Amino acid sequence: MEATDRDFSILEHVIRDYIHTAEPVSSARIARNIRYKASPATVRNIMMRLDDEGYLEQPHTSAGRVPTDKAYRYFVDTILAEESRMRQKEERLPESVPALHRFVHELAEETGLFTMMSLDKNSVLWAGMDELFDEPEFREYDVARAFASFVEEAHDRMKYFYQYESSAPQVFIGKENPFPDGSHFSSVVGRPTRSSIIISIGPKRMDYERATDVIRRFLQSI
Repeated sequence: MEATDRDFSILEHVIRDYIHTAEPVSSARIARNIRYKASPATVRNIMMRLDDEGYLEQPHTSAGRVPTDKAYRYFVDTILAEESRMRQKEERLPESVPALHRFVHELAEETGLFTMMSLDKNSVLWAGMDELFDEPEFREYDVARAFASFVEEAHDRMKYFYQYESSAPQVFIGKENPFPDGSHFSSVVGRPTRSSIIISIGPKRMDYERATDVIRRFLQSI
């Protein structure tokens, strides 16, 4: 049986819960928090079906479930795509390098993600490493090592994204990332011009709504 609209409503609740708590999500917690009436047993059956469809998975050490890359892709392509049409903000981009550096720091603080910006393919400004290492995913050795490798080669890694040109933020989830060892992360990328780029990178559990909104405002400021 394929997932239904109600199944995807439950999936949205699971994703939002996991993004904000970083804890596997139980059917009982979802049943308590959804707006319409549904028993934990009903929610459990739906979550099992979503598991079968590849949207959720169950860690070995927990009875709860967590979203998969497929779930995050659904979330970005459907829910955020609709919500983005409802939000329109404008913000001017500073012109001097010191002001740009402060701007990148502000973006990193606002998204809670590691953020890089390049306006000429040569110099790279970045900020947000401290915020990122506060995330629980980065306590895992493989994740921390992969990210350290990314930062060490940040200038070269940014070049992987220059092949993508879009007037809207693009989201790369896990193995969709066009750089080596990207399966642990998600990236939100903006290409305001052929020579400029901004990238926010973080765990796949990132707050996609906030990150895409920040990048969208950046694109609108150019």
